[in-house]
Amino acid sequence: MKRRGGAVKEKDIRLCMELCERLRMEMERTSEIPVQCLSGKIRTALLEVREFQRQELDEIRKRIM
Repeated sequence: MKRRGGAVKEKDIRLCMELCERLRMEMERTSEIPVQCLSGKIRTALLEVREFQRQELDEIRKRIM
C-alpha cells in the first residue's frame, strides 16, 4: 500500500476492504460445496483453495490494521 506521511491513504483502505469482501464472498461460495462429496485430487484442491483464501484474507486484514 502507498503511504503518505505515515498514514495509509483512504483509497487504499477502501480497496483493501473491497478485496476482503470479495474474498469473503468467494469463501462462502466454496464452503457451500461439501468436501465429503468430493474425492481425490478435487477434494485436495478445494481444501487448498479454502486455505489459500483464508491466508489471503488474514494478510489483507493485517495490512489494514
